[in-house]
Amino acid sequence: MKLKQLINLLYDNKTIPCDVIDFLNKEYESESLGHVNYGDIDLIHYIRSNLKYFKHNGVRQSMINKKKLKEIENIINK
Repeated sequence: MKLKQLINLLYDNKTIPCDVIDFLNKEYESESLGHVNYGDIDLIHYIRSNLKYFKHNGVRQSMINKKKLKEIENIINK
């Protein structure tokens, strides 16, 4: 089910916050789908893309932290 459909179901005739509407209308670039609005993305695809994003950024942050730690060790050892 698409994100836009899920939000409409959850809010069932209530006012959807404008920041959520703005997010749903923003364009997302998917490797498999190309350019598509977030609202038109299937929930599972959205979750998997976020998992991939967080995993990538977590690995990158870990590498940065290791590099900084190594620099500190070098300074201490001098």
